[in-house]
Amino acid sequence: MKFIDENHIEGEMSDVDFQKKIDEEAERRKAQMKRYGRDGSFRVYEELFYYKGVPYYIRINRYYQIGVPLAKIDGMNKISKWAVLESPEELRELADFIENNESVLGLYKWMYRDTLHVGQENWTLKIQVEQMHKEAKECVDVLPTIELKLTEYYQRQLKTLEGLKTLMKESVHSKVTKKKVEKE
Repeated sequence: MKFIDENHIEGEMSDVDFQKKIDEEAERRKAQMKRYGRDGSFRVYEELFYYKGVPYYIRINRYYQIGVPLAKIDGMNKISKWAVLESPEELRELADFIENNESVLGLYKWMYRDTLHVGQENWTLKIQVEQMHKEAKECVDVLPTIELKLTEYYQRQLKTLEGLKTLMKESVHSKVTKKKVEKE
């Protein structure tokens, strides 16, 4: 990723192309503007990176308002662009698994973050991207911990299951013994 300045990346969608996309979207929404609203965002750049062999995307989204000149758009931050960290398709199953086991793992949204949070409104795009790289590395570095936490969790679950089996056996044995006693 090569920065032209603090808020622009080489290869990022140009203002002219961005305006064309807004115009196309305005035409698409024309009949149902009340339903869809007058604002949204488009991805204007993405790049795939690797850390310790694990791939991740950093994507740049840009906010728009239909009918408002680009220079006057009041976005979600001072530059109306934000960075997003996302896992590629090949890691989606792992990311979903981690998310579905959030309570066990103590992790939230593995390999998904963005820079649309309080305190980040004045960040340059370069700082936003640096933050996404930092968070991607943290996500990768936590993978060995995930394995350990899952192993410990499932060992506890197996112990609970064994206890349940023992309880069920004792309960069945108790009922059989009770019926024998009643018959005698």
